[in-house]
Amino acid sequence: MSTEQVSEEVVFVGKKAPILYAYSVIALLNEGKRAVLKARGRSIVTAVDASQIALLIRSGTKIESVQVGTELLPANSERQRRVSFISIHLT
Repeated sequence: MSTEQVSEEVVFVGKKAPILYAYSVIALLNEGKRAVLKARGRSIVTAVDASQIALLIRSGTKIESVQVGTELLPANSERQRRVSFISIHLT
């Protein structure tokens, strides 16, 4: 078994088209790196779409793990707001 460390790069997903994030993931995977798609709130749908596009375009791509949860973000000086997030790890 190899003990070689593979670097992991994060792609933050926003409002752009899912194919653009998929291309970023594919470029990282072609360089031998692991890619992580991270998104919050309404961008979660785009992150899932981008991961599925990357799986279709690049053969051999696998989803290693998926993490979902909720983060607390400051809304104003008195309150905090809950925002859902997703992290999709691809190899």
